[in-house]
Amino acid sequence: MLSSFTVPNTRRGMADLVAVMENRPGAAEPLYNRLAHLGVDVLNSQEVGVGSSFVVLATLAVSEVSLPGVTELIGAPPADMVVVLKQTRWVNREDEMTPHPPHETHELNVISDDNRPGIMAVIRKVVADQGANVTSAASRTMNAPESGAVFYVTTMRLDVQGEADQLERRLRRLATANDWELDFTPVHSNDSLPTLRAGETIH
Repeated sequence: MLSSFTVPNTRRGMADLVAVMENRPGAAEPLYNRLAHLGVDVLNSQEVGVGSSFVVLATLAVSEVSLPGVTELIGAPPADMVVVLKQTRWVNREDEMTPHPPHETHELNVISDDNRPGIMAVIRKVVADQGANVTSAASRTMNAPESGAVFYVTTMRLDVQGEADQLERRLRRLATANDWELDFTPVHSNDSLPTLRAGETIH
């Protein structure tokens, strides 16, 4: 089967595919095998396990020849799998076949002794300005062990597309200006979401 890159005299492009399946070892193999049989190149992919579900986010190199097969895959996916094609973008030159930057999940923790309204809104604005999304957020209070001083903790899960370093630099400048303690760390797919304790709220 010819690759999408080598089919002559045909339009080529990229397609974003999302597949949801049971979270078990080897669950995604039938999907990748079908794509390989269709001659579709996977430009990049991200796999995320969430509870009992396993999600594959992939950018595919497709052509007018291979796209009908991908469409058929969506209509008749492997057993116990849901496949969605989000977008197809045709390109004019091979050097335009550049996938979107991969998505990464990061956890942001901000500790402050200031409970002014709007702190979370300020953080959300910086995150949005960098093209990232807040997928979950929680806030709680905690007491210092010796002094008993009250601190306010904000925890966010962020979906970051592309370079996370620039977002981290902006967040750290914001934290320095407001005298916050900040922690910004990548999250692996098998890490659990933040667990709420008594007195916490979800935003």
